[in-house]
Order: sequence, then structure tokens, then C-alpha cells
Amino acid sequence: MAAFVSAIEKARPLNAFITEAGEKALAMADASERYTAASSQIDQATTVRQAALAKESAIEGLYYVRAARTAMGMDPGPELESLTGQRSAGAVTEDRRINFDGREIEASPTPSGTTSCSWCSS
Repeated sequence: MAAFVSAIEKARPLNAFITEAGEKALAMADASERYTAASSQIDQATTVRQAALAKESAIEGLYYVRAARTAMGMDPGPELESLTGQRSAGAVTEDRRINFDGREIEASPTPSGTTSCSWCSS
């Protein structure tokens, strides 16, 4: 992502049509991937557990859509039920920045248009 942003910044004077929506587009792409995965999972589900996992994938996608819409200043839509992992791990309640295995990781309860992680750059 850092390489994308750097290229956009270098090309800004050349093109008035460049948009810096990379992170927002990635969030929507992630949501689309979850939708595709959930569709495939539900088609192949033969047990209650498999159907439940498909539902989790679908809800994950909706969380990505909410995050992208919030980052774009749009109404995120209705509240969603929490995911199994959220119920066991809890939620981010304040802005946090930590160093984990030499990587700087940031978390916020409010989605934004920025993604900050050392492994995101290409």
C-alpha cells in the first residue's frame, strides 16, 4: 500500500483525475472476497457448523463494507451482530499503537482511510 500511495503522490501534478482511495477500494475488495467465500461455503455446506462458518464469512464482509463506508464519510448502515472471535477477544475501545515482532501495528475503534503496518508495503 505504501508503494501505491508513493506512486500517487509522485504522479499528482500530472493527472487531475487520480484518486487516493486505495485503502477504501481495498476494504471493498476484502468485502467482495468475503461475499464470494461465503457464497461458496454456503453452497458446499453439509453440516450446521459449515453453515455457521459461511455466516461468519458473510458477516466479516459486512464489517469491511461498514469500515469502507465510514472511511468515505458515508452512513455505515445498521449495526451488525458480533463475530465469534469478537465475543472471545473483545473489541478495540481506544486508539492503540504497539510494536509486535518488530512491526508497528495500529488499531482504532473508528475506521479510517489509512492503513499502517510494515508488511503492507510492496
